[in-house]
Amino acid sequence: MSLSEQDVASQLASVLQSEWTLNCCSAAASTLVLYYHLSTLVDEVDLMHGNKFSSVTVLFYLNRWSIIAWAAINLTTTFNPLAELPVTALVLISSTMS
Repeated sequence: MSLSEQDVASQLASVLQSEWTLNCCSAAASTLVLYYHLSTLVDEVDLMHGNKFSSVTVLFYLNRWSIIAWAAINLTTTFNPLAELPVTALVLISSTMS
């Protein structure tokens, strides 16, 4: 059973639109995380820097910097022009070529 080109085009547009929405939400979440961390940096310096090294400070920094790393990596990969199309889009494109 072969899909018509119009069906494939509409499905492809739907997949790409949902991928775009997902990317925008992901970028917004990452931006909010980075904004929050930058806005609380002064408080971090006042309250955490200079304290003795303990398990609490290790947990604090591990939590804080791992989330910042996630946000930065997420922002750099979300709108990567070299990223592959979603698998569904590739399947739809290949089905029209056969």
